[in-house]
Amino acid sequence: MLVKMRDTTLSNPFVIDGPVTNDEMFIGRGQGYDWLRDEITATSKPPPLAVEGPEGLGKTSFLQQIASGRLGNSFIPIYLDINELPLNNLTEFLWTLAKFTMAGLEKQNIGGPIMEKRLLILRPWQAFNHYFWHRLTASSGDQTILFLADNFDSIVADEFENRTVNIYRHRLFELFQTDHRIVVLFTLNGRIEAYDPQSLTPFDIAKSYRLPVFTLQETNELLLRAMSFPVFTDLSTFVHDLTGGHPGDLQRLCHALHEYGRSRRLRQITLADVLAVLESQLQPKVFHTAVYRRRDKLSLQYPREGP
Repeated sequence: MLVKMRDTTLSNPFVIDGPVTNDEMFIGRGQGYDWLRDEITATSKPPPLAVEGPEGLGKTSFLQQIASGRLGNSFIPIYLDINELPLNNLTEFLWTLAKFTMAGLEKQNIGGPIMEKRLLILRPWQAFNHYFWHRLTASSGDQTILFLADNFDSIVADEFENRTVNIYRHRLFELFQTDHRIVVLFTLNGRIEAYDPQSLTPFDIAKSYRLPVFTLQETNELLLRAMSFPVFTDLSTFVHDLTGGHPGDLQRLCHALHEYGRSRRLRQITLADVLAVLESQLQPKVFHTAVYRRRDKLSLQYPREGP
């Protein structure tokens, strides 16, 4: 079976090692949104929540879609990359947190408090709470302020391992607990039960959602969105089996196929082209290990076409 590719003069729609920010290329995750809504509305003050999954599974893309307003007008979503919070200076820590918050409000066209860095020079903690944080919650009305805290693993540490990290983790916890309208959703690279509770203290993350890999239907939908013509079942099945539905691997393979087709000005792509990309263009360890577990078996099932 053959599948015609989209116009090869167009830019590559697939993403390598980064979040999917193009709404047209983001698929699935409806169950994750439903889970999050249910957990937030189940109680007046939801506990800290977490999204689990190894690197490349789409946690950051999931958060950034929420930050774009996927949950509706009842929420004020604010994306926060914890990796970018300085952990060696309280003024810089609070200033960076304020910048993320103001950017989130601006993205939603929501008026809110404005923080000036000069106010944080003396007594930064007191100034931040007085001039910014309390005004943030006061201006939110009935909306839930949802902090989307990405890369939480960067501040996971036992207090005896890293006292500084422990102090700043407590600072975040204190801020997130100031008002019942503030909810926080973290990303974790591992399963919550695998973490030492002391390394997460004082956060008690009792509820978590593990992002699943893509189904065959979702893989097929992604291919359809990137190509101009119908994708035949054997090709989408092959790509899905090869990647195991792993979103990062799927994006990398499709990105490479797009470049391969464009460089050769192909108007169609075959199963043999997929194998050619694997053999000639991709370096070892570019893919998740699942690809290599499947590659030899699949190569026997789908031998190269042509002479």
